[in-house]
Amino acid sequence: MMATPRVPWQSLAFLALLSGCGGGEEDPAPAPTPTSRDEVEATVERVIQSGTAGDTRFSDVAQIFTSKCILCHYPSNASGLDLTHPLDPATGLVNRPTRWPATQAKLLVDPANPLNSFLLDKLIRKNLVPELDGNAMPWLIPSLSPDRIGAIRQWISDGALDDDRFRSTVAPIFGDGVSLGASGGNCAYCHNPNSLFEPDLTHPFDPDVGIVNVPDVGGHLRVAPGAPDESGLVLRIEGNPAGGASMPFHPEPLTAEEIDQVTSWVVAGAPDN
Repeated sequence: MMATPRVPWQSLAFLALLSGCGGGEEDPAPAPTPTSRDEVEATVERVIQSGTAGDTRFSDVAQIFTSKCILCHYPSNASGLDLTHPLDPATGLVNRPTRWPATQAKLLVDPANPLNSFLLDKLIRKNLVPELDGNAMPWLIPSLSPDRIGAIRQWISDGALDDDRFRSTVAPIFGDGVSLGASGGNCAYCHNPNSLFEPDLTHPFDPDVGIVNVPDVGGHLRVAPGAPDESGLVLRIEGNPAGGASMPFHPEPLTAEEIDQVTSWVVAGAPDN
């Protein structure tokens, strides 16, 4: 079983309404149509034909989860899927139903039944319909927009105060740690009290786990009141290498080899080896 690391500072599609043709009324969008699973079927067939399924060990797959997945799928995260413990019957992958009822694959991982394993759809398919299947994984979090970066800069320039302006402009950018906001807005989805990743942006003024006057591992204050250019938060959201890894963090997609390893593990029965 994997150890649960703690990594410092590592940070829905909505149904659209179509305009109506007359009278200014709006017609609801047509129901989305499921798309082909050819990519999954081709990958599974290639793995079966290669005869390597029995060679993939769970420890290899666990390392993939650690490097690409646990940024969002940590203990007590909003999705209910904890990939620091992927074999846990309550919060892991194996034999658990997907939350997307319209999908053709009904379990997250169905041992030895890869075509009923929704994990493979999420990792392999490039034609997922967000309303039916959710987003492809790893989810590439969009960068903060210039106006949101500007709002954070102005808040820091004004002294990084816990006031009405902060609560109306900056707190919504950080988010609540439960739902993913539009336009790349929910930093707290990764940075919350239950997360593996400091700081806790649901409590930005906490002197221990927050950001205001709290040092980060790069030697900067996370937020230096009155000095946005000296604040690690600003350096990171602006992509300045002086601040360390850019935020929001964008996990890289799985490589073809990693996808084959995960597929091989499922084909082999998702063993705990």
